Amino acid sequence: TVVILNCHSAHGRSILQQAAEMSMLGFGYAWIVTDSITAVSQNLAMDDGTYPDYLNGLIGTVPAIEITPGYRSFEQKFEESGRDKTILNIWSTTVYDALALAYNAHKQSDIESLKAHASERAYCTNRTVWKQGAEFMAML
Repeated sequence: TVVILNCHSAHGRSILQQAAEMSMLGFGYAWIVTDSITAVSQNLAMDDGTYPDYLNGLIGTVPAIEITPGYRSFEQKFEESGRDKTILNIWSTTVYDALALAYNAHKQSDIESLKAHASERAYCTNRTVWKQGAEFMAML
């Protein structure tokens, strides 16, 4: 029996615990888990920080994330500010890259026209067109 598990890691922990109790993690079963579970593996640890033996043999995916020089600089500043760097995980790089992308696109676009448009009230019934939207999207 092959089981594919795709869920939040907190739910995955509970499901895998229940599967172990039902002897569904041993012989005759293959579990494939997605990166939502394997990328933040500390969420699968027990309360004492150890990992249960029944996790051995899981097949999982982990997204390939490149650590950029900009992210390294962010990590260093984060730690220098007195925060615990260990709370950063694989998703931190994704968030950093998304924010850096939006920031740089905004910086390269016509900032004054973006500000002017952002200050206008927008309603779903208005059919206003954000003329700079295409330019901003091109910068992204």
